[in-house]
Amino acid sequence: MEIGTFRVVDADDLGQLSYAGDADRMNRELRRLSHQGLIAERPLREGQTGRKRLLVLTKKGKRLVLKSGRVSGAKRSITAS
Repeated sequence: MEIGTFRVVDADDLGQLSYAGDADRMNRELRRLSHQGLIAERPLREGQTGRKRLLVLTKKGKRLVLKSGRVSGAKRSITAS
């Protein structure tokens, strides 16, 4: 598993790839991370009626990822919102 190698993640993609389509579990975990100030959600309008949920690390989230040591030196180009 790679952590922090993204700038923005589409919530639908995350749900399919990391949660095997378990939207309830994903949303619970995203709410918890958001309440802790580690991620933020940015809506993106797509076409006339579509919307995407984009997820980004906050500065606090970025600090936590870097402090965890789970990101190699080559992957330290993490952007926070």
